[in-house]
Amino acid sequence: MVQLLNSYFENNAQKLHGVVNKIFNSHYGGIVGKDIDEFYGIATDALIEIWEKGTYDPSKGNFDGYVYRAVKMAIIDEYKKRNRDKRTDKI
Repeated sequence: MVQLLNSYFENNAQKLHGVVNKIFNSHYGGIVGKDIDEFYGIATDALIEIWEKGTYDPSKGNFDGYVYRAVKMAIIDEYKKRNRDKRTDKI
């Protein structure tokens, strides 16, 4: 699994950035300018969590698909948090 994770951080995390960019292009209509570095950080945290918790099971699918889903869910959770924070600030 270390080799799989390392492949996401090679060449200045090009593969990881590609996953984040793909998620934004397909679900949010493109990359958010000033926040993109923060979302790259969230994606990195998602990969670290996969490593630390050992949640990936090879019998249930390929690693790239698992990473895509994990990063996508982390991004969705961040958007939910931001929207929740905006709603509570208005009250």
